[in-house]
Amino acid sequence: MPPINAKKKIDKLNQFVKVSDRVVYYKMFHSLVLKASYNYIDIEDDIKNLIKIHFNANCDIHYLGSRVIGLGYKSESDLDLFIDIGKRYYKNRNYNKDVNIVEHLKTIFDDMPKEWTFKKLNYSVPSIKAIHIKSGIKCDISVTNGLAVHNSQLLGHLFDLQPECVALFHYLKKWLKCFDVRFKGFSLTLMLIFYMQNNRLLPSIWEVQQGVYPEIFIDKYAVHFDSSRNRDYYGITEITNFKEHLKGFFDFYSHYNYRDYIICTFSGRSIRKDCYVERIESNTPVTIAAPLLRRTNCAKYITNLHLVEFIEACDFSVKYLKEYKLPQPANDFEFFN
Repeated sequence: MPPINAKKKIDKLNQFVKVSDRVVYYKMFHSLVLKASYNYIDIEDDIKNLIKIHFNANCDIHYLGSRVIGLGYKSESDLDLFIDIGKRYYKNRNYNKDVNIVEHLKTIFDDMPKEWTFKKLNYSVPSIKAIHIKSGIKCDISVTNGLAVHNSQLLGHLFDLQPECVALFHYLKKWLKCFDVRFKGFSLTLMLIFYMQNNRLLPSIWEVQQGVYPEIFIDKYAVHFDSSRNRDYYGITEITNFKEHLKGFFDFYSHYNYRDYIICTFSGRSIRKDCYVERIESNTPVTIAAPLLRRTNCAKYITNLHLVEFIEACDFSVKYLKEYKLPQPANDFEFFN
């Protein structure tokens, strides 16, 4: 792999930081709007009608993913939703039944070209991607249970505790794009949360779930938390300038021991791979345990090349930030209200 072209990257970063605040706050504002006021009634009505006709059943619809977490952006983020057919929200997974449902949905979408455009069927986690023609929204539809819904709500709670993390997420995403780093948004989300947990700026998920009653389990995993708890409850301080943590993030991950440790937001600390109690695919360059379904590696797509590119970008960014002092964030948030 050729070394980073320092002059080219510095020019790119210099150009980015000059216009970054307005772009980042614009994305932050729209992420919060999507989270607070999402209304997809046309999609809900159309899905409920087709389920009633083709499955002879009623269904409930629940939203998840980046739009619910508060990191989504309208033109970039799919609408993730869970269709609950037959009151399966709190049930354990039934893979064969899930596959039958998504395959049936594909047949329905193929027969409704004016209402839906089928895009992709995913068998590993039974789900289907399709475009809702009337709204033009790309939908990622799952049918298993409510575990992913609670996962999104819990991560959304963490970002509620530190709203500046929303700006930091968008800033990091744009920054890393300057280096063509190929990490998916969800991996970056968990890495950001984990970095904040290690600096005692966010609680661990284990901590969030302590003392919450009634306890709620889906597929044997605890999903309960209390959304009314605030920073004071957890004894963490407020972030008021997201840029102060940019160098820390890059420094943390340029020195992280990816070979031996798992990034685990549930515990909020690194866990040695040979000590991890869940069975997880960890023979990969990076292992990031899913927050609730902790036997899932959310980074199994990351190759050695991807990791090398990321570490080099982090190392370069630390050196860049030593030489270049970032301006204070512009107070542009009010501009978009």
